[in-house]
Amino acid sequence: MNTIESMFDNYIKMYGLNATINGQTVKVFFKEIKDSNPQDKKYCYAYLNEIEQGNIITVNGVDWLLTQEDESIVHGKYTRLIALRLFQTINLAINSFLYSIKGQIITGSQGIEGVIIPVSDGKIIVNVPQNEMTNQIKVNDRLIKFKSAWKVYQVTNETLGIITVYLTQEPLSEGDDAINEIPNTVANWELSFAESTYNIALNSENEINPIVMKNGVEVTEGYEIEWVTSDESIITVDENGLVNGLGIGSANLTATIKNTSIQASVQIVVEDVQVVEYKIEPYTTTIKKYLTADYTVNQYVNGAIVPDTFTITASGVSVSYYTLTKGTNSFSVTNNYGYADGLIVTCVSNSTGESVSIAIGLRPL
Repeated sequence: MNTIESMFDNYIKMYGLNATINGQTVKVFFKEIKDSNPQDKKYCYAYLNEIEQGNIITVNGVDWLLTQEDESIVHGKYTRLIALRLFQTINLAINSFLYSIKGQIITGSQGIEGVIIPVSDGKIIVNVPQNEMTNQIKVNDRLIKFKSAWKVYQVTNETLGIITVYLTQEPLSEGDDAINEIPNTVANWELSFAESTYNIALNSENEINPIVMKNGVEVTEGYEIEWVTSDESIITVDENGLVNGLGIGSANLTATIKNTSIQASVQIVVEDVQVVEYKIEPYTTTIKKYLTADYTVNQYVNGAIVPDTFTITASGVSVSYYTLTKGTNSFSVTNNYGYADGLIVTCVSNSTGESVSIAIGLRPL
C-alpha cells in the first residue's frame, strides 16, 4: 500500500462520518474549500465508486448534493467531489404531478462548480440530481418559491449527474398555492379500487386494475403504476398488475402512481376454489363467402385447460347459408351464402351443462 492510500485509510478511520445514499451507508469525510463558506460548500472524500456526481448524501441530518468530481484526485483508492449543502425542498409541477425534490437554488453569482453565474433580477437557477424524475423537467414547467411563481425557460445537463434548471419569475396565477408552494398546473389525482376485498382462486392469475381519477375524471393514460404486495408467499404481482394466488390466506396489494405518494391498497383473499371458464378459440366473428373457420372449445379450471366434451348447435340463420361440422370439442363453419347476420353457435359442456356461444357474421368476398 502506498503512502497516499495509507493516509486516506487513516483519515477515514479518524474523521470518517456515516453518509446515507439511497438507503445505503458509506464513510466520507469533509475538508474545507479555500474562499468558500464551509457551511455551504466542502470537499467530500470517499472510497472510489462509493459516491458519484449527482448523489444526494445525508450526513448528521444535513443533505449535500455531490458535484464536480476532481479527476486529478481520483486514485485507485478514493475520489474527491464538491458537496453543496441543500437548504431547499423544491415542489415542481411535472406532467401535472407535484414532485418534491431536494435541490440547490442559486439567486446570486454562485455557480455549481465555482464558476461565476450572474443571475439577473427575476430569475433563479435550480440544480437537482439527475434521475428518472428530473429528466422529465421541461420548458414551461412551474414551481412556487419565495411566495412567487417561476417558469422554466431552459434545462441543461452540462454537469454529469446534475440537471440545471433556469427559471424566470412570473405573477402568481389563480389556483397557485403560495403558502404550500403548489403551482396551479398540478392536477388532483386520486387512486382507488372498485372493491375493498378481492377473492381469487389458488394458483390463478387475475388482472386487478385500479381506478385513476384526474380532476374528477377517470383516465387510463398519463401515468405509470407501481405494484407491491405485503406477502409474496400469498400473492405475487408483476409490473402490469397481474396477481397470482400462491398460498391460502390474505395479503394487501398496493398500487402507487410512480414517483408520487398517491396510492391505494386492497385486500386479496386467496381461496382453494375452482374458477371454471369456457372459451371458444379463436374468437373469429366474421367469415367470408366460401371460406371456412375452425374453432376449438376449451374448459379452463383456474387458468389451465381441462379436457371436456360439448354438444354443439347452431341457430339464427337458414341452414342453407352455412355448413356446421362438429367434433367433441371443436367445430368449423363454412359460409355457403355470402351475407347474413345472427348465426349463433352454442357449445354446452357435457360434464357441467354450462354453455358458451359465439355470434358469427357471414360476409361476401
